[in-house]
Amino acid sequence: MVWSNKYTHVALLCRRTVYILNKNFNLLTSINEQFKVSSAVWNTDGVLIYTTKTHLKYALVNGDQGIIKSLETPIYLIQANGNEIIAIDPEARFQKFSIDREEYLFKLAIRSRNAAKIDACLKNYTKLGNSLISYLYKKNYSAIALHMVDDLRARFSLAIDSGNLEVQTSFYGFINLISRLHLRHVMIN
Repeated sequence: MVWSNKYTHVALLCRRTVYILNKNFNLLTSINEQFKVSSAVWNTDGVLIYTTKTHLKYALVNGDQGIIKSLETPIYLIQANGNEIIAIDPEARFQKFSIDREEYLFKLAIRSRNAAKIDACLKNYTKLGNSLISYLYKKNYSAIALHMVDDLRARFSLAIDSGNLEVQTSFYGFINLISRLHLRHVMIN
């Protein structure tokens, strides 16, 4: 049993399952793992950081989860403070290392609907890629995903999904221009 820093959530670690409950012990989410869950700590962001035999992972209280990094050897977490992790390995040696928090901080900003944090994430983070675009689409945030995509077909699809008429009409204008150029080329030849 691992309580969050403010005692608002608790994680119950079972052999291959992590249960996240609120302080009243109402189940919020459960996460099934392929390998045994070794350890867990809550970090200062309110995110559960946990380990399996092969990975260091994160879980949000809404059930969103992901892999932070692969592990060469198992570790047992002691503390997570910001991007700093303190752990111990099976030979009882302490390890201190930094993690990349971009992905879960972005998901936290989306979850809290904090426009300023979302905007800061989009401007400052370098690794927000296709998996997060897919995440935004699945969570019905196509309008945000639209700002992250350069591919015309993907932008058009996201514009339709988000109801962004400005992008849709510019795309139609582009198609119309291409059609006229193609028609002119056919008439000349």
